[in-house]
Amino acid sequence: MRYARVRNLWERVPLPAETAGAMVLGALLQRWRPVTLPGYLRAPGMTLVVAGVVLAGRATLERGPGSLDEPQFLATSGVHGWSRNPMYVGCEALHLGLALATRNAWTAATWPVSALLLHRWVFREEGWLLEWFGREYEEYRMHVPRYAGRRRSRHR
Repeated sequence: MRYARVRNLWERVPLPAETAGAMVLGALLQRWRPVTLPGYLRAPGMTLVVAGVVLAGRATLERGPGSLDEPQFLATSGVHGWSRNPMYVGCEALHLGLALATRNAWTAATWPVSALLLHRWVFREEGWLLEWFGREYEEYRMHVPRYAGRRRSRHR
């Protein structure tokens, strides 16, 4: 029973293995050979942590119940209206924010690798979404940026 609850929660949590693994690696390396970032990076780091948690949490709520691997519908409004991947953007903000807030240079160093691995994953995921949702996803993709930025006008 308890295992099923944990598994269900993990399926709903948008923290990708690439991000979690990179953060754990950074923490382990920091314990082995500490490399500290400047103290003035703590406040921006905390800001990124809060923003990342809020963004990923909001995106999770908007996409509704069910597994992340088998979406029931295409979320296109709210935070999904300005990013096709708000969960990933939030998780990467959390990753970098934790690195800065804890002044852990190793975790900061793993951030670009984590982001690159997630970027590669996004391409695969986009193919699946195109198969599942077809023209609806194609239309969405034409108007909403992959990660963040300016929403493209629907009236061209």
